[in-house]
Amino acid sequence: MSNALPVRVAVSGLVDDAITVDGNQVWWANGAKVFEDFEVTDSITNLAGGSFRVDLYDWPDLPNGGDNEVRLGREDYPFRVEWTWAVPMDFRLEHITTNGAPLVVNPSGTEPTREITCVATVLPTNIPDSDIHWEVSGAGMDFVGGTNWGREVHLAATRTGDWVAIVTVSNSTLRPARLRGTVLEKKDVNVYLHIVRDDNGNNPAMTVEHFDELLAVANQIWEQAAINFQLTSDVYTNKTDWLEISVTNNFEEYGQLQSWSSNTGGIEVYCINRFDGANYNALTWTVSDAKAGVTITTNATSRSLAHELGHACGLPDIYESRASGGQTASLSSNLVQQSWLPQDWCANAPNGGYGQLQQRQLLHRLLMYGYAESDAVVIPAGPIHGIDRHAVETNLKVGLSNMTREPQSW
Repeated sequence: MSNALPVRVAVSGLVDDAITVDGNQVWWANGAKVFEDFEVTDSITNLAGGSFRVDLYDWPDLPNGGDNEVRLGREDYPFRVEWTWAVPMDFRLEHITTNGAPLVVNPSGTEPTREITCVATVLPTNIPDSDIHWEVSGAGMDFVGGTNWGREVHLAATRTGDWVAIVTVSNSTLRPARLRGTVLEKKDVNVYLHIVRDDNGNNPAMTVEHFDELLAVANQIWEQAAINFQLTSDVYTNKTDWLEISVTNNFEEYGQLQSWSSNTGGIEVYCINRFDGANYNALTWTVSDAKAGVTITTNATSRSLAHELGHACGLPDIYESRASGGQTASLSSNLVQQSWLPQDWCANAPNGGYGQLQQRQLLHRLLMYGYAESDAVVIPAGPIHGIDRHAVETNLKVGLSNMTREPQSW
């Protein structure tokens, strides 16, 4: 079946006139207006009973309706399109989705007993929820409330392990599609907060209460990896020079700041006012530097804190385009493909469950996307194709299977 969207078209022809479609005669009768289903395919293909498929890419303006003409069978016989409207059998089951931030739907991971939400996009909207059926197996996964149908279901597992959901749509030619995930033992990671104040012990870069608020939302994001970051201690240092860290020429001050505390047994988070010379609200210079801790500014968001904690867990940045060291790289506008997100591809769903999504668009959904976007919060199951910080195009290990789930700063 084609992955493209069908449309319904009202056409007009002469009563009892016959045309030939791929060698088969089709009669239009019972009036001037005839309703048929069209679907985007590579060629005109007769189906049965007077219905047919037609390549809408040959008539790119067809879905707009109006004065379009569709010629079928022979060149001198036009059927005039009276109007068109979308009747898309659009089925998306995205492992990497935009829905639900900061609580991610269709998560790659969870912990036992935690309720998760799984969503399938099925259009048109007049397809009833009762036609959409879910089955789950593995890790003691079951339906919360017993509801196993609809565009949205809620699941919870009783034990660790891998699980799979199979989604079918009745009265369609769609094959059953598979959504996969894993249930993990919950990990608690200690966070040691270091707040910079001025030389007189005043004007802290952040209050502990505000950091608690940021961390609470960041932890909602990290539920998809079954990790909970817990604030263990908070300390202050009185050093005005560190309130603004220069990153213009070198990272000497940055290195001094991150050497303030060592071997705490958890993640060290440093709070300053701002970075001088760069518009960052959080920074981990490289993944290896994450071992020394992460730094956030007064203007940090929960997403930027969650992103830096991703570096602490060993995950790199990923970009759609990047310039570095005289080299520039940029992703094409190609649609997602299985080799570019091998662990996050939904088997049997059209185009892996992502419809017409481009790879570069998908990156904007990722927690480790290298630029600040509030809804970029998804941790995929595995590596994703993109551009690294050195402007090299490759599959980058930004997923659940690639991370350290018990990180410690040194």
